[in-house]
Amino acid sequence: MRKIIQILALFLVNFATAQVGIGNSEPKATLDVNKTSYVIGEQAGIAVTQLSGLQIVNMNTAGLKAGTLVYATSTSGIINTVGFWNWNGSTWVKTYGAKFVDGTILADAVFTTGKVGIGTSTPSEALEVNGNIRTNAVILNSDSNLKKEIKPLASVLEDLSQITTYSYYFKKDEKSSDLQFGLLAQEVQKIYPNLVASNGEYLGVNYIQLIPVLIKAIQELQVEVNFLKEQLKE
Repeated sequence: MRKIIQILALFLVNFATAQVGIGNSEPKATLDVNKTSYVIGEQAGIAVTQLSGLQIVNMNTAGLKAGTLVYATSTSGIINTVGFWNWNGSTWVKTYGAKFVDGTILADAVFTTGKVGIGTSTPSEALEVNGNIRTNAVILNSDSNLKKEIKPLASVLEDLSQITTYSYYFKKDEKSSDLQFGLLAQEVQKIYPNLVASNGEYLGVNYIQLIPVLIKAIQELQVEVNFLKEQLKE
């Protein structure tokens, strides 16, 4: 009996400190599960505990280990979508994920924290893309109910006359190699500092916010054109 107890004790110690492989003789994690062979149509994978949203929100979470994962089959309270949820130590958090293959997203990706960089490993904004973006449209929130201290723009012609437009190329290995048209952030900053932002290394211009300024300039010029037309009539 003593021998059996010693063997069991040794087994438990090794099991507590070693890595366990299922379908894998060389595990690379505490638990490494792998299916060495697969026949098309055969079921495979790891089944996570499935609970209703009501069961999850009513679960006794006292002492529940952070990282506990469940699959919600219905919604209830804070469990507002079907899918994977994990306990972070204080509340249930929706677990999102994305699978990328050769740059293609094969699943929805939702990031609740952090910053995303495409073509850069050090994004300074919620989304930073080092390269061109092609899309059908960009929609910006502009509902009056979202705004306060709304005032019409004052005259902008004099301000715009102090900003020079340029053609240029980005330096080697920086951004696109194509011919560019644009402004210099340092010059814009002197006139419209609110339209210039820094990532700690370089300045950038919010060109979209310049559109209302340009519309105002066109309106001012149209007033002058109308005035001149009236003068010619006389």
